[in-house]
This record gives sequence, structure tokens and C-alpha cells, in this order.
Amino acid sequence: MDKLIGVRLDGRYLVEQLIGEGGMADVYRGEDLLDHHPVAIKILREEFNHNEELVRRFTNESRAISVLNHPNIVKVFDVSVDERLHYIVMELISGITLKEYIEQRGEPLTYKEVVHFTSQVLYALQHAHDKGIIHRDIKPQNIMILEDGSIKMMDFGIARLARSEIHTAEEQAIGSVHYISPEQAQGIDTDLRADIYSVGIMMYEMLSGQLPFEDDNAVAIAVKQISDEAVPLQKVNPSVPQGLAEVAMRAMNKNPRHRYQSSLEMLRDIEEFKRNPSIKFEYDYLSGDEPARHVGKAMGNSAYGQNRAGAKARKSSHRERKRRRKKIGLLVPIFLGLTIAMLGICSLYAWDLLQNSANPLFGEYEEIPLPNVVGMQYSDVEKLCQKPPNNYLRVKVTEEDNPSYPEGTVISQSPTSSENDPKMVKANQTLYLTVSSGVKTVIIPEVKGLDSHDAIRAVLAEGLMPYAKAVPAEGQTVGMVLGTQPEAGTPVKNAPGFVVTILVASRMGDYERTVPNVEGVATVEEAQQILEAAGLQVGQVKELDSTEPAGTIIKQYPAPGSVTMVGGEVHVYISRTIPPPVEEPPPPPAPPPSGGGGSKPKPDSSTSDPIIPDPDPDPDPDPDPDPDPDPDPDPDPDPDPDPTNPTP
Repeated sequence: MDKLIGVRLDGRYLVEQLIGEGGMADVYRGEDLLDHHPVAIKILREEFNHNEELVRRFTNESRAISVLNHPNIVKVFDVSVDERLHYIVMELISGITLKEYIEQRGEPLTYKEVVHFTSQVLYALQHAHDKGIIHRDIKPQNIMILEDGSIKMMDFGIARLARSEIHTAEEQAIGSVHYISPEQAQGIDTDLRADIYSVGIMMYEMLSGQLPFEDDNAVAIAVKQISDEAVPLQKVNPSVPQGLAEVAMRAMNKNPRHRYQSSLEMLRDIEEFKRNPSIKFEYDYLSGDEPARHVGKAMGNSAYGQNRAGAKARKSSHRERKRRRKKIGLLVPIFLGLTIAMLGICSLYAWDLLQNSANPLFGEYEEIPLPNVVGMQYSDVEKLCQKPPNNYLRVKVTEEDNPSYPEGTVISQSPTSSENDPKMVKANQTLYLTVSSGVKTVIIPEVKGLDSHDAIRAVLAEGLMPYAKAVPAEGQTVGMVLGTQPEAGTPVKNAPGFVVTILVASRMGDYERTVPNVEGVATVEEAQQILEAAGLQVGQVKELDSTEPAGTIIKQYPAPGSVTMVGGEVHVYISRTIPPPVEEPPPPPAPPPSGGGGSKPKPDSSTSDPIIPDPDPDPDPDPDPDPDPDPDPDPDPDPDPDPTNPTP
């Protein structure tokens, strides 16, 4: 049985049932015990808890996506990260994924369905991009379709974590590699246009019923994402309208500059297509870096349209011949320019071969030992290269932000060498050095008094990671920023990924609770009911000796009437009954002394107390007793009832 089932997270979220499993996290159905509504809880798998980089990104990005609020994005309610558990509490939704819907259909979706789903995805992405959040893992598996046909986008930010596994764990990449952009497959920097590419891949799959790039393993698919062109949509499915096919193919362009530059721009074309499904965009990439769009409309079936079409048909062949000659005329200078450029490149390469000692067949310079300067200060390297024979070396420097090396330290060099066995190179060798520019320092901006959304944008603009935290503040405008942690003006080193907590004013009543009195309550269960009604919970339970009945709460902390945060714990002490004292048995009587050398003396009854007292003494003894010192050993069995007149 899953050990998390039945666990209460932070005293508020009860884990009830496993409903989904992923590569890095599992999703559970749960209940918010404070608000009494169902939630979805995504918990980072235990094996990743000690992956510092993974946990750091999970923390920063999950906090960042909590600022998203859009009807087509799954709402994030809470984020918690500690040493033992990392989880995100989200809106619980009921439906199927877009991937499941495509597979159930078993055929391409209609163009109306594709437009319906794609538009909602783009609206959600535009909202996220406006907040500075890039999804990086757009795929049908992350799109939920609800019963009313609306969609919810999931897993914002977690894709960056998955991407870090692509190059080291192939099986972790299979789920996403069909949809990643070429720049993601190459491991280079990405921006919002990577999401646009993934949307194009989804459109291709929905319109054609198949993925554009398939192979036996993830690495081969990633290579195809980088180098191969997809089969045109209308060749795979001729029924796809040309305008919609052009939208999808432009979104899938290998060059980010030739894609749509924003979700909004792509939405505009889809809206034009919805108004006129016969539209043709005819994007032309030969006219420059940015694609030009030529919009045309199909002619109607009216008589006027048919007559016009017949008249134009007679001119079409002539125009086609002119168009071909024009294209040939354009291509001749293009090919000529390319030839000249190639000749220039070859000339430069040949010159480099003659001058660079990396090619041992060329060059007239003597060989010198190449010094190893990695770890040295660049100022010292400059001095070293001023002395023979290193003064012939050509040094080129590239700076790099690197917190692991002090500013000015040489991080790497090419070609490499060693102190014990230096490499011999020509004296004119170019030595390429990478020098650390140290740790980039950023000043936390002043956002006090701003609206929370403006403050988040200001923090993002500095390359920092914002985390909005609601704090009780009576008398302040709800939603206004009260300050930051760390405070504004604090210098931050190694800013990327550094979390700045933005303190946002909220109503105090929403976050504070008065501790009720549970002292004297008979059981812990009753106390729990009282505390839960106040938005609190029972914390530690300890026993104390008491005369109260067992289990009775005799003490609590915090004290009754004090104020604590909602969901806080109240520790209680319960009575442990003191057992009754055990009575010790009376000591046994002393044994009589043993005889041996003489007779036992006879006690004097007139002056000595009896050796063994009467266990049942007369409650009213005779005040003037007259004991018989020598009682008759054989008393009269039938004594005279009148003691004053004895029988002689």
C-alpha cells in the first residue's frame, strides 16, 4: 500500500488516492480539510528529494506558476517544500487528456475541433507568457478536456526539470521529445517561441492523426526535430484546409525567427481562418528574414465568380510563364551570390590553414611549448604572454558569468595543455580563453506600495524569481505590496533562480485564528473536533500524572485565547491516572525463645501484662478486677447462676 495514503500534509491536506503517475512526480486525490473541498496533490517522488538541482528548480518554478490565474490553466492553490516532502496543491479536474481523446477517435480531428482546442491553448499560453512563464512541455498529455469541451493546461514549469533529464535518461525524454522544439533538442536557450513550436506539433497531430517525427528511440527523434522537415499536412491529409495547414507549418518552422513571435499573433491568424475557412496565407520565406503573408480568398460558386474564373483561366498560362521567368531571374543572382560567398569562405579557411599552427602541414613558425593557464588570473596571463616565447601567441578572451570561479580567473583554454607535458604548438597559435566575470550582482527592486501583479513583473525583470505571500495586514489595501524578503536594495549574487518573497496585504481574519479552550475535554478526539471547527488541529499529545480521569486534557499550548495562524497546531497534555498505593502485609510474629538449660520463669500475673494481648478485649472492663492468680484448671461445667451464693 502507498505509504502516503492517509497522510495529512501540513495538517491541512489529506492524501486519499493515487490518480496519476509521472516521470518525476505522482498525483493524488486529496481533501482540503480547512475549506472542505477536493484537491489534486502533486508530490515529487522520493528518489528526487536529494537531487539539489531538481529540488531547487521545483521550488522556484512551482512558486512562480502560483501567480497564474486563467480559466484555461489548472489553478495552483498551495506549494510546500521541506526536507522530507515537496508538493503542489492544485485544482482537481475531471476529464480526459487531449492525447486520450486523439487516440480514442482513431482518426484525424475535424478542423473545427482543432481550432477550438488550439485557440484555448494559445489563450492560456499568452497569459503565461505575459507573466514571464514559459511552459516548455506543451503536449496533448498536459491538456485536459472537460465535459463542457473547455480545456485546462497542466504542469507549468515542471517541463524545465524534465528537460534536464533528456540527455542522461532517455526513457525520461520519450514522453516529451515528440513535441520539443529544435532549440530544446540542442540544449540551447529557449524562449516563448519554443511553446509555439510545440503547439504546431500538436496541431499537426490533431489534423493528420500522426506525429510528424517518429523513430525507435528518443535520440533519433530529437535529431529529426533539429534537421528533418515534416511531410506537408495536405499530403498526409488532403482534407485539411490550406489556411489552417499553413498556420500549423509556420508554427513548426525550425528557425524561431520564422515562427509566430507570440501566441497572440498566431491567434490572429486562427481568428481570420475562423471567419473565412477558405483563406490562404501563403507565407513566403524568400523575401527576407521575416515571413511575408499574402492573403487570398477562394472564389465563390456564383455565376459571376464562374465567369470571372473562366476569363482568368485564359490568362493564367501566360501569367504562369511570366512568373516562372521572373523566378528564374531572381534565382540567378541568388545562386551567383552564394557561389561568391562560398569562394570567400574557402579563401578565408585556406588563409587560416596557412597561418594557424593547429594544422602541422602549414606555417613557417617555430614550435613553442603551450603554457597551461587554467586557474590563473587573466592579468597574470597577460604578463606571461608578454615574455618570449609566449609573446607570439594570439590570445582571444570570452567572458562568462560563473559563481564557481573568482572574477578574472581563467576557466578553460583551447588548445589544452599541461604543466608536466606541455603541448608543442606553432608560435603564432591562437589561444582561446574563457575568463570568469564573477558573480553577477542584482539589487532587489523597490516594489512596496505597488499592486502585486506589477511587483511580480518588476522582480522578473531583474532576473529574479518572485513568490507572492499573503500576510495579514489590517487597515492596508488588500493586494498591495507591503515589502519584500530580502528587503529592497539588498544586493543578490548569482541572481538567476534566487527567490524574492513579495509580501502582499490581506485581511487578518483570513489567516489568523483564536485558540479555543480544550482543557477539561474528556478525549483527544473531542478536542480535535473543537480545534478543527476553529481551523486548527491537534499537535503533540503527551501524558502527565493527574488525579483527573485517564485521557482528560489537563493542559494545552498555545494557551486559550491566544492568536495563531490558520492550520496551526495546539499541543495538549492528557491525564495519566495515578495507581493506588500498594499496602504492605504486617510482619509475622516473633518465634518464642527455645529452652535448653533451665526452666521457663512463670510470669507474675499481678504485675505483668499478658505476653499476648486479648485480641477482643472487653469494651467495658471491671474497674476493680480480681484475677485469680491460680485459676482452676478444671472449671465447673455447670456453674451456679448466682455467683454470690456458690455451692460448697
